[in-house]
Amino acid sequence: MYIKKLKLTNFRSYDELELELSKNINVFVGNNAEGKTNIIESIYLSCITKSYRTVKDIECIKFDKDFFRINHKFIDENKNIEVEVYLDKLNKKQIKENEI
Repeated sequence: MYIKKLKLTNFRSYDELELELSKNINVFVGNNAEGKTNIIESIYLSCITKSYRTVKDIECIKFDKDFFRINHKFIDENKNIEVEVYLDKLNKKQIKENEI
């Protein structure tokens, strides 16, 4: 299984981010506080449904925003699986998984 596409909305330091990832190796390079760890955290959160960096997932919502949304497209044995994690300021979390 691998992640083919990643899209973040209002997650941590990102207003919006959309990445196409390689099946093999992906390397994130940048200075401190540019969002590398935020990408890893979003992947973890969409797989485990909880952040590894904070007890309160609501802290992952970008400052002054009302929600975050994470969309990942996984490829598993030629099946496309799309996962969406949504959390709003009322702490209402929705997790959806669709085989496309």
